[in-house]
Parts: sequence; structure tokens; C-alpha cells
Amino acid sequence: MQRFIRFRPTASSLSFVPLFLLLVVLPTDRIEAQDSVVSDWVGYPALEHALYERMMNESIDHLDKRHRHLESLTSANQWRDYQTDIRARLQEAIGPFPERSPLNARTVGTLERESFTVEKVIFESRPGYHVTAALYLPKGESGPHPAIVYASGHTLDGFRSDVYQLVSKNLVMRGFAVLAFDPVGQGERHQYLNEEGSETRLGSPTREHSYAGAQMLLSGDSMVRSMIWDGIRSVDYLLSREDIDPDRIGMTGRSGGGTQTALTAAMDDRIVAAAPENYITTLSWLFRSIGPQDAEQNIPGGVALGLDHGDLLLARAPKPTMVIATTRDFFSIQGARQTRTEVRRAWEAMGRSDSFEYIEDDHGHGSTPANRERMVRFFQTHLQNPGPNDDIAPEPFSPEEFQWTESGQVRSSMDGNSIFDLQVQSARGALERLEASRADSGHDQNVQQAARQLSGYTDPLVVPEGVFTGRTRHAGFVVETGWVPGVDQQPLPWVIHRPDEEPKGVLLWIDPRGKSVESGEQGRFRDLVQKGWLVVAADLPGVGELGPEPEGDSIIGSVSYNLLFSAVHNGRSLVGMRAGDLTRILQALHGSEEAAERGVTLIAREGLGVEALHASTISRLVDQLVLLDGLSSWASLAATESYDPDWTYTIVPGALESYDLPDLAVYSGVRQLWVRPRNGAGQTISETEFWHEFQSLPIVDEDGDRLIELENLDGDVNWDHILKWIETENRP
Repeated sequence: MQRFIRFRPTASSLSFVPLFLLLVVLPTDRIEAQDSVVSDWVGYPALEHALYERMMNESIDHLDKRHRHLESLTSANQWRDYQTDIRARLQEAIGPFPERSPLNARTVGTLERESFTVEKVIFESRPGYHVTAALYLPKGESGPHPAIVYASGHTLDGFRSDVYQLVSKNLVMRGFAVLAFDPVGQGERHQYLNEEGSETRLGSPTREHSYAGAQMLLSGDSMVRSMIWDGIRSVDYLLSREDIDPDRIGMTGRSGGGTQTALTAAMDDRIVAAAPENYITTLSWLFRSIGPQDAEQNIPGGVALGLDHGDLLLARAPKPTMVIATTRDFFSIQGARQTRTEVRRAWEAMGRSDSFEYIEDDHGHGSTPANRERMVRFFQTHLQNPGPNDDIAPEPFSPEEFQWTESGQVRSSMDGNSIFDLQVQSARGALERLEASRADSGHDQNVQQAARQLSGYTDPLVVPEGVFTGRTRHAGFVVETGWVPGVDQQPLPWVIHRPDEEPKGVLLWIDPRGKSVESGEQGRFRDLVQKGWLVVAADLPGVGELGPEPEGDSIIGSVSYNLLFSAVHNGRSLVGMRAGDLTRILQALHGSEEAAERGVTLIAREGLGVEALHASTISRLVDQLVLLDGLSSWASLAATESYDPDWTYTIVPGALESYDLPDLAVYSGVRQLWVRPRNGAGQTISETEFWHEFQSLPIVDEDGDRLIELENLDGDVNWDHILKWIETENRP
């Protein structure tokens, strides 16, 4: 095996080395931070987007397979078989819905207009979980009325937005009852309120959705399921009224409301006619253009199961369905047209081509008069409510008229449950199941298997061959640069600080700030190498030289939640993907004499400690592990309402009922030193709090030696203590 740590030219290799590299290199006293090892190589462009590109390409492979299968379907029976399969896959991905509970609906006010009234309704989609909704009812109609559920797009004011009032009024003034409800995180349902209790402190609905949605993933829940359930309970409310015709229910909504319409109508057979607007495209074109959006638009594992936007429509075939699009929408019009062509064949095969409509107008991401008129006509036709459909532009209600609660927010005006409260309930159930499994004799093996499967870890198939790119000599040590091919063969750059004398051992350092943070003149690595340690600092995908600028519609702090959702589509996690790449680095290091003699001590900072624990547990290539400022447990993260967004990339969907980070720590078999462990809020925890996480887990091995040590400091890290621990554990 080639030695990657120490570069020793052989007789055969000398002929390939330029002559100037064979000359004596004089030492330099100044150490430059090695920011760019690969990024100036033209053969590896846009490495800062390599992680997303890897996830996108995997998704497209799944979706291409689906597309090829659909091309083979021709008969009505084949389409019905496919439809049965779609519904099963949707239910598998979304999971079971909550049990129906009393709606406890109440009307808190009424607004009168010449041709319609608006009832101010509040109901509970789950116990104590309040939904604010406006029920528009036409005057002069005996009823029961055909009714439309209207789902608002991503506006802070929810259904109160002028454009959403416009759509609702166009429908009610044509004889339809309309129930326009606030999605969670919008209107009077903001979940993360400012000190005044009047508006969101996160600044946008997409952040509200994603901040909660990421946390919900821990216990196997999702914002997708939660928001679909609000839509289903909205239908329940309509059907609880005698003035609504249960056989004439429709649903529409634009943008995020288009998402909810497509998802809810796919899961609720009571919705006779559905018209999602400014949403339907294909995921292949979505991923190539604006990328995955906020939490409720990403079905966990959906792409891995072969689900695309078109499947949300096909699940309904041949029920009346209309796709409303605009040519300059940021939801790719190319994808919308491709979906139209794809799904129309099912309606045709079933003999109901008249029940599928596709309309588009020349416009950006928005509602147009022409599209509204055709949408009204669609519902008039399929909900048997004929009449004129010309667009109307009545005056909107004022904010004062359209306020439901005293403070303008249910969370500060009413006792009840928040989305966080519901998430905590789900997490408690998962943790109870985890605690029960810890008593099983095979829990250690289950942890390793679950860590591999749930994280989406990929085993490296071939031991990688490292690439050497340069060396700079300093007084007493050298700095070398190079990279290791990752799981997808993209470079994983590293910087090696090597003492002139035989090293005490090998330290592999991973840091979310990047490999170069401690490698410069004032960095930690100079001190470590001068004390005799061989130090390797590496960047994992999404970090340092490979780190993306935050992109997407859900950026909180410096964290792009959309990047997490990219992995979730494929049934993966960023943790599992990067743990596989970390294993590649460890494999390369184990080809060196130094690692073979002394082993590898892995030092992981902050959130990358979770990748370190997974790689240690699965690969068994780590000899000692030091975790600096790391997350103590997912249980702590799940229990913290205002959690630190920097922990977002540590989330493994559905893991909490099978294992937590302390389970990995114990069953990795690796001796560890935890330094300043932190809770979900990012705060350093006490010694008592730390050991409480391990109360039902064995922290000593068969010889009675402790597997886990703690150095809990509120101040600066004591590196002399850490190095003494490493050196003690590192003795042959």
C-alpha cells in the first residue's frame, strides 16, 4: 500500500518529479494558512457546491429511473397499479397521521359584505393546537354550498394577504364557500414570537417552517405530515357544517399553498377537485434551478422511493385536477410542462381526459386575472356550480378587521400547544422506545446497524490513494498538502504538519470552520507539531474549502436548512454522507507507518463530533476520540425550543428511537475525551448534566476501564491536559 503521510520518492517515481523539487528547500519561519489546496485546480471547479451537486445527482438518478418506468405504462390497468403503488409509497414516506380529535371549533366574530359574510373561525387540528381560518359564505344562496379549501402561500400575514383575499372573494362571489386557513408559522399562527408576542422573531414563514421542521425529523416526524394534517382537518371542519355539501369539496392555493394543495389532495379522497398553483414542476428541474425549498416541501425519503411532483397528481387520477402555472415562475416551467405531458397520459388511459387541465400565463411567480378566471371555471364545472367567471377586484379587508385574536397571535392570546410542544411529545415517545431497547442484549449491534442505515452512510468500496500537492519546510517541521478522493471521488483536501523527529502519534483534526483555521502563524497546529505530534487537518464536504455559501429560502444564522433537506430527499443525512468521507480519510491515514504504529486520534470540533461518532462506530478506524464543544445528545436538541441552528447538520432523521449520541459514544468502543460538551441551545453543560445522558449505558469496558472521560471547562481549553490524555491512551 502506498504511504500517504510521508512522501518518499522511489527510483521509479523520481523520473516523474520535476528537477526543482529535488533541490534542497530552505526552511521559512512564516506559516501560511492553507486555504486553497484544490480550489485552484481547473479540473475541480465549483468545489463549494460539490456537496449539493452530489445530492442532486443522486436524486436525479432516482427520478430518471421513475421516468423510464412511467414511459412503459399505457393501459388504464397499468396506471391504476402504479397509482396503488404511489399511494403506498406516499403513506410510507409521510407516515401515519395523528388520531382525529375534537375540533372544538368556535366562531369569534363575523364580517358582513353585500354579497357574502366572513366567519372568524378557530379550530384545533390536534388537541390544543389552534388553526385560525376565515370561512367565506355567499349570501342569497340556500345551500348546502360547494366549498373550497384555500391554502395560503408563504406570506407573513397568511390568508390576510391582499392577493389571497382576492382569490377567496372571487370564489365566494361566484357562489362557493371558501375556508382560507393560516398555515403554521403564518398569519396568527407564528410559532417563534418576539418579546412583544406579536410577530415571528425568525423573520419569514419559510424559516418558521424549516426551524421546526428540521427538529421534527429527529423523532421521525415531519413538517410535511403536520401541514397535510392541518389541510385534512380543514376538510373535517367544512364537513361538520350543515351548510356545506360534502360531495362538492375543492382545494386550491398558490406557491406554498400549491404545495399544501397538491399534498393534501393526494392524501384525502374527499377533495373532489384540486388546483395547485405556482408549485407543480419536476424535482429534477427544481433541484437544478432553485433547489429544495422549506421543510414542508420535502417528503423524507420521497425521492429515494421514486416520488415526484407528478405522483401527487397521479394519486388522484382520474379526479378533476388542474395545474396552474406561469412562464416566468421560479418553479421551473420546463418541469411543469414535463409533468403535464407525463400525467395527462393517465387521465387519457382512464377515459377522463376532460378532468385534467393545465393552464399557464405569461407572468412571474404570482396570480394573474386570466389564471383566476380559468380556475373559477374549473371549479364551476367540476363542483356543479355554473355562473360567470370574470375576474373581480373587490377591496380587501383592513388588518384591523382581519384580526382573530387579541394580540394577533394564538400563542400569546390563547392557552394551547405549539408546534414545538407537539414535537416534544413525539420525541418523548421516541426516547421511551430507545430507553426500552437499551435493556436488550443486542442493543450494541442494533446501534451500529441503525447508525449505518438511518444516517445513509456509504461504505467506501476501495481504499483510497492519496494525492500529494506540495511541501513547505519550517524550522523543525514541514507542512504538506494534498487530498484524498471522497466517496464520490471529489477531493477531500488535507494539510499535514509533520515534525522532523519521529512523531508521538497522529492527530486528525476536523473543524466546521475549515482545515486552515488553526494552520496559520497563530494557529494551534504549530504548537502541536512543535510538541512532537503529526497533525492532519482535513475538510469534509460542506466545510472549509469545500464549504458552500448559504443558499436557499431557509437560511438561519449562517446555516442553510435547504442543504439538510437535499439529503433528506434521498433518505440520507449530511452526517452519514460526511461520515463516509471521513472514513476515506481514515483509511488513507492507516496506510502510514505512523498510524500503523501509534493509531489515529480524531479531534472533532462542534457539530462535526457527530460525524466523528458515526465514523468511529461504523468503521472502527479511530483509536482515540476527542470531542471539543460538541453536542451532548439529540435528546437535548429535541427538548430545546430555541435551539442553536449550528446543530442542524447533526440531525439524522428518525434516529432518536434507535440511538442517540451517547449510544454511539459507548458502543463505538473508542476511548473518548469530551471537552466542554454543549446542550441543544449551544450552552456548556455541567458534569452532572453530562453524565445524566449516560445513566442507562455502560461507560466502562470489560476490564473496568472507563471508556469516556470528561473535561468540562467554562474557559479556554487546556491543551496540556488533552495532550496528556491522548499520550496516555496512545501508549503501545
